[in-house]
Amino acid sequence: KVVEAGEVIVFKGNVEASKSNAFFLSFCTFVGTGTLALVLSNSPLNNIGPIEIGSWYYLMTLSAPFAGLYYWNNAPKEDEVRVRLQTTDDELETEVTVQAPKEKLEIFMRTMNYNEKGMVRVKGILPDQFI
Repeated sequence: KVVEAGEVIVFKGNVEASKSNAFFLSFCTFVGTGTLALVLSNSPLNNIGPIEIGSWYYLMTLSAPFAGLYYWNNAPKEDEVRVRLQTTDDELETEVTVQAPKEKLEIFMRTMNYNEKGMVRVKGILPDQFI
């Protein structure tokens, strides 16, 4: 959505939470707490005073869905991109000035095949599809 169009064009948009990221985060939390429970259940900390904990450590894995829920509630945000175009007097060159989050700048530069001012792009070993 274009918010302002003057010398500087301002674009604003909402970045939504990803279901796959939420599920992956829940899965990683489940595996991590399960591994911690395995280590704690085999440690000498099985008894805390007169209370024997045993395999109750595995109840920590029930907290895994809350990691995904926390992500889902806090991930949506609003991004803003500012673009300014400047042409030289002879109109042979146009300088594009973009202010945006780093990930958005990298996608923009790769899509438009632009380089930073004064920089030369060196092609890497892996093709761009892996990046």
